[in-house]
Amino acid sequence: MRFNIIKEIFKKEILELVRDKKNLFMMFILPILMYPLLTVGISQVMMASIDDMGKQEIRLLIDESVDKDLYTYIEKSKDRNKTRSQGQISIYKKSTDEKYIKESIKKEDYDIAIKREENNTYKVFVDTRSDKSSLLKERVNKILDDYKDTRVKASIKSAGLDPKNTLNPISYTNESVAESQEEASGLIGRIIPFMLIMGILSGAVYPAADMIAGEKERGTLETLLTMPIKNIELIAGKYLSVAFTAIISALMNLVSMGLTSYYFYMTASKMMDGMQMKFDIYKMIVPIIITLVSLLMFTLVISAISMCVCSFAKNYKQAQAYLTPLMLVTMIPAYASMIPMLKLDSTTALIPVVNVVMLLKAVFFMEVNTRLAGFVLLSNVAYIAMALAILSKIFKSENILFGSGEGISILNARRNIKPKSMPSINDGILIFALEFVYLLTLGSYIQVSYGTVGILLSQVMMLGIVVLYSWYIRVDFKKVYSLNKIGPKKALYGVLIWFVAFIAMGALSLLIMKLSPSAKEIGEQLNKVIFGDNMVLNIIAIAVAPAICEEAIFRGFILSAFSNKKSIDKKYSDDPSLREGKTSIMERGSSFGLYRLLEGDKAAIIFSGLLFGILHVYWFKIPTTAILGMFLAIGVKKTNSIGASVIGHFLNNLLALIVTSIGLGIMW
Repeated sequence: MRFNIIKEIFKKEILELVRDKKNLFMMFILPILMYPLLTVGISQVMMASIDDMGKQEIRLLIDESVDKDLYTYIEKSKDRNKTRSQGQISIYKKSTDEKYIKESIKKEDYDIAIKREENNTYKVFVDTRSDKSSLLKERVNKILDDYKDTRVKASIKSAGLDPKNTLNPISYTNESVAESQEEASGLIGRIIPFMLIMGILSGAVYPAADMIAGEKERGTLETLLTMPIKNIELIAGKYLSVAFTAIISALMNLVSMGLTSYYFYMTASKMMDGMQMKFDIYKMIVPIIITLVSLLMFTLVISAISMCVCSFAKNYKQAQAYLTPLMLVTMIPAYASMIPMLKLDSTTALIPVVNVVMLLKAVFFMEVNTRLAGFVLLSNVAYIAMALAILSKIFKSENILFGSGEGISILNARRNIKPKSMPSINDGILIFALEFVYLLTLGSYIQVSYGTVGILLSQVMMLGIVVLYSWYIRVDFKKVYSLNKIGPKKALYGVLIWFVAFIAMGALSLLIMKLSPSAKEIGEQLNKVIFGDNMVLNIIAIAVAPAICEEAIFRGFILSAFSNKKSIDKKYSDDPSLREGKTSIMERGSSFGLYRLLEGDKAAIIFSGLLFGILHVYWFKIPTTAILGMFLAIGVKKTNSIGASVIGHFLNNLLALIVTSIGLGIMW
């Protein structure tokens, strides 16, 4: 690797970004202007809204059933007077029924109403859809509480007692043990991590789109690849420039945010008689260092992922469309810092995005655990390595890099699709997305509503989605789903490959339970919910159905979509015995070793396995099911028959069912 070449590529990319005024504005100017404009704008809108509420008349309907003393108390109460943010409460008294009151409030003839029930009970009617009515409820409730206190104190006084000592036999005050700096840090620690993550993300996606998809569109990427530059040098130069831009953008966000917060703090201090908050800068040195390192790690991860995503786009506009889901997926876990009681532990330290957010939150709360901080940094190093490895593979594939691959087949009219076609990678991703969304929505509802029968129905419907999709895009069902006969040798291979996966899954499960003991408890509770009392139905719904339906989806359609299309076609065209399903690679004398796979199949095995793991949602199940998926995919590739993976999947689920039914405390 020649560092002078990397340096020149880095300089080239930065200069091109700076020359583009649109990117310059989005990455550097916008972050500086965004926070002051948003803060001032929102505050002005809130002030205008408050002033408007103070000018509005509040219509309170009081039924004639209300006690006369209470009516008089409400009429004379100071809480019904107009203030800047609260309008004057006008009282309307009439004899009504409950139906009339509800209809009147819905029609906004009145904002709120009070009616007396039996046993001196009063009912307050509000429309919770209306902000005005909901806010007024608090004012009316306060008036009623004050009236109740007045009546209670009068009763106590008439009995010859002191109301104050009787109602308040003890007094207490709350005193925070946190210093003012720690209180401010706690508030900042809930908001700043999310803002920093979003700042880094916005700073990474635009340069990634321009450097990859933009260069494709301009036709300059091909020119770069024809020069005497190694792929690793080109990747390193572009990667460092994207990461550098993201870091600068994040710092601009941080500075703008800090200056805006400082301005409003100083303004509030003057309005509140010189309120001061002291900060000990020396206490912040270590947290600041950890924060910067954490942000650097996240920047490197998100920069690599953004470049990977943009590599599949043919132009800048398409890259922006591809990056939108990435931003949404990143945004959701970034909210973790705002979730109460959620802290950095051995579980959250391994979850992408969440680990960085929770570490930043711990830093601001001054509760940093060095061991957990180490977990976060190591896990992000692993994610960086994986993302760069994928990026390197992409840059070696002209089919992906220059957009010569196929798009989403279902977007074409069926009559225009060539018969016996193969699904593209985009088809595989779309099928996974459809199955995942279905499982989280309608599938979950069916399973919860109908139990074990619901699990069986949801599996059948998942199979229906992929079969219908395959029919529409006119795939070769036999080739895509590897529908070849499975003899005794292939069946034995399916059992052996599952057994190897079983050992690997067991070792990983023990490690997960050691790092997070709660995973075992959650897994056991989940099994109790899934497994019913009818053993035959359990076997059909939990062992047989997934072995058929999920294998068709992942080791059939998705595995074929991610496989190297040219190598598959060549394998089928050059070898009649393979094309007819009579023999397999293993039977032709190929080694049992996993390294003897066709070119492109390794990526297909890994990606289909990862998607299989993600489908199982629960974080502690994702790694083990991903491993199972990868081994089952190897079985299909080795035997050229989906039957091998069906057997392995059936055995795995059957064993899990047996273990759970006899009450062994094993997490599967």
